[in-house]
Amino acid sequence: MPRAWETLHELTKLAPTAIIAEVLGYSPATVELHARGSAANYASYIKARLDAAPP
Repeated sequence: MPRAWETLHELTKLAPTAIIAEVLGYSPATVELHARGSAANYASYIKARLDAAPP
């Protein structure tokens, strides 16, 4: 797998696919496929966002 795809797999573990697609200029469907391939888990992303939110 090319390094760019490996990086995309890792990014999909850190943020929602819609944000990644918009920032990188990829199709949301393409990013979603990589998210599925990397078994992205957004529960940890959401928890981190909630933990970082001001009270």
